Amino acid sequence: MAKFLTCMVLLAVLFAALSHAAVVDSAALDLSWLDWKIKFDKHYATAREEEVARARWTKNLEFVEEHNELYRRGLSSFRVGLNARSDQDVTPFQRRPLVELKPQPRYKKPSQPSRSTFSLGLAPSFDWRNFGKVNPVVDQGSIGESFAFDAADAVASFSAINEGTELSELSAQEVVDCCLPESLFSAQVFTCIKNNGGLCANNTYHTGTGVKPCNNDSCKAVASPKHGGRNVEANNETALAEAVLFTPVVVAVDASHTSFQLYEGGVYSDPSCSKIELDHVLLVVGWGTTPNGEEYWICKNTWGVTWGEQGYINIARNKDNMCGIASMPVTPY
Repeated sequence: MAKFLTCMVLLAVLFAALSHAAVVDSAALDLSWLDWKIKFDKHYATAREEEVARARWTKNLEFVEEHNELYRRGLSSFRVGLNARSDQDVTPFQRRPLVELKPQPRYKKPSQPSRSTFSLGLAPSFDWRNFGKVNPVVDQGSIGESFAFDAADAVASFSAINEGTELSELSAQEVVDCCLPESLFSAQVFTCIKNNGGLCANNTYHTGTGVKPCNNDSCKAVASPKHGGRNVEANNETALAEAVLFTPVVVAVDASHTSFQLYEGGVYSDPSCSKIELDHVLLVVGWGTTPNGEEYWICKNTWGVTWGEQGYINIARNKDNMCGIASMPVTPY
């Protein structure tokens, strides 16, 4: 009887301790949720909407903790973290591809050399930001076409580097209205921009009314490709580097994975990334090499400065075309 009572007491103590720990964990989780909402200025219309958002956030928090443990143990080259997208369902899912991959024309080097002053040799690192030729990171917000932002930024950088114009933030909405009627990823977008006379500065362009929204007569173009657009040689990361030396290059990648959408820093490499199903667009502005020899591409995203490394992601370079980064690069020229 005495042993039974002793066991009951021990069980009661253990249950109380576990209950207390659960209460503490729950309180800590509540506080973390509140801090995250404040940090990213999150508001929900109903209690049910917040409940769903928090469930997704909790799932993503678990992923962050599990992945970063691998990072701490040296089993992953990048870390992840909670960001403004963490209340969304960021598990892998099938999206409509941006491109239909097919053989591309071989890339030809520009007939006219760049006016920049750097050497054309492939150094261990290179970054157009160091020359002041890349626009600031933006959040694409309600404009759902990352390609439009990157096409506009590519034109701005190209013009500043090769035509000597002032670097300007150009209108992504103008690209959408005038050159992306079907939202397809193609070098033809740059030819379209050229044929339309270039792009206007951001906030000076105004969408037209009626069936055809293109209204590029509403503003004055400030930058344009010189000739149009072209494809960089597909699946060739050396060709991609040579193209980047001339001007930042637009690439389509597979960004559908939780690891990508919660990326926080380091060299991104995910074996589940596809080289064919490409659903997001980035601007490659350079490349680098870590102290331990990991090579990477420096890629500008359009999800704001709170995502990744101040809006950028470093994607593994010369690692079997990671996430399809070299599958179909396009560039103005």
